[in-house]
Amino acid sequence: MQRVNFVLAVSIGMIGSVLGLTPAQIKALRAAPSSVHDLALVVHDHRWKALFEDVLQHAQAEQRAELEARQASFGQSPAGRQATARQAEAHLAIASLGALESALSLEASWRLLHLMLGGDVSAIGCLGDLLLNGEGLGHGGSARLHDEVQTRELSRFLAAQDVERLLRAQDMPQWQGSDHENDLREEVRRHFSRLCDYVRAMADKGNGLMVLVD
Repeated sequence: MQRVNFVLAVSIGMIGSVLGLTPAQIKALRAAPSSVHDLALVVHDHRWKALFEDVLQHAQAEQRAELEARQASFGQSPAGRQATARQAEAHLAIASLGALESALSLEASWRLLHLMLGGDVSAIGCLGDLLLNGEGLGHGGSARLHDEVQTRELSRFLAAQDVERLLRAQDMPQWQGSDHENDLREEVRRHFSRLCDYVRAMADKGNGLMVLVD
């Protein structure tokens, strides 16, 4: 039997992430598409906790104590308890999937990356649309899956791109005239490089790619 792995890219709100999945995991998700939403919540939970830990590590002692106190207070509130309970349900729902790969977060740059690669946020159909197209899988039809062949093609497509040329060639009204234009361009450069590396690594493993945009 041919070995096929997959990758899941999840976007919570405007936050995009990429997650590797084993053949058994993708088979389970295809059998129960509703669990894709639980997986998205778990990825979001992991991302939030990693961000919070990073903030704590770089905060001054007084600020760190204040942040921890606020987080503890929220955890005891009705909204905090509800959020904790929902996260626990999501973790339990996907426990049978086993250990998950570490996710690659594209933050909110997924949209600019998509546009820079020649995609159209209102249309799909070309390699440049790698962040929006693919086979639908659960979660209201917004989960999009690329198989291992398509992922190899996407990896080659990304490897052939010159990010500086793309930045010069594409009209980016989202950042032109912005006081933070240089920062935005540097953010796209950084996330583009990370995306290339991750997709290449997954392609090398025979993985596929799945995208979820909410």
